[in-house]
Amino acid sequence: MAIQWDSLHFYTNQTQVRVADLLHDHLDMMGYRLYDPFVGLVSQAYTQRVQTFLDGGREGWFRLIGTFPLDLSARLSRSGLVLHIHVNDEDANVHVFVNARPQPFSALQPHLHDGYTIAHLHQAILGGGQSAQTKPVETIPISVLPQEVQHMAKDVNPNQMNRMFNKLMGQVSRAMGDKSASAKALLAPTVPDWSHGLGGNIRAFMDCLKIPPDWHTPDFITLRDAYMAHHRFQRNPKAPRLPGDNEAMNAVSNALSYMPIYAGK
Repeated sequence: MAIQWDSLHFYTNQTQVRVADLLHDHLDMMGYRLYDPFVGLVSQAYTQRVQTFLDGGREGWFRLIGTFPLDLSARLSRSGLVLHIHVNDEDANVHVFVNARPQPFSALQPHLHDGYTIAHLHQAILGGGQSAQTKPVETIPISVLPQEVQHMAKDVNPNQMNRMFNKLMGQVSRAMGDKSASAKALLAPTVPDWSHGLGGNIRAFMDCLKIPPDWHTPDFITLRDAYMAHHRFQRNPKAPRLPGDNEAMNAVSNALSYMPIYAGK
């Protein structure tokens, strides 16, 4: 599965409900139809989908995480500054919008930490000492491992783990033959590595700004799974526990404070 990560950060003095209403209005004008995937099956097949969650806002910043078009960010910026981050396997982009128009990074001047300048933003997004064109060394997709294994992995040398993982994958490849590509794709990370490469550039960029430090967490899949489990038990506290429910709910204990915004056309 390829990395396809989008995060919208909206600076405003509005409430969560008001921001959700603005998003609903813009989606309606874009021809989307809202639906709730957590109360039943989606009866209509959509060729284009918006699948996102809106957080409760902190320090004036609201975050929308999931899958949505860049045009939605532009439209929302009629009501405040919007910062849209997009990262995939090969590229990382930061878009700034005000009044539905693209803006240079200088529009972020009021939101810089003390000691940082617009030049620092440009330096960060271009690499800032680590080339964005350099393909990072393949790392173990820790996010796909069981939670208890992830805790154990924190105390292990990353390079040693990488060698062990690559050796294991080599054994799997020889045993599975043509099926090894599918197995490797299944284990591939679905979110950027924020420690280096393209993800590291974005992290350095965001470190310059007065935006809550958890701007990249939770990721969409983790939040979706947590919300689904919490929502099911909210509707029926006696519902049976399914495998993975406890892990999902613990991963985002406040999942129900997020507002799901799903739409299709």
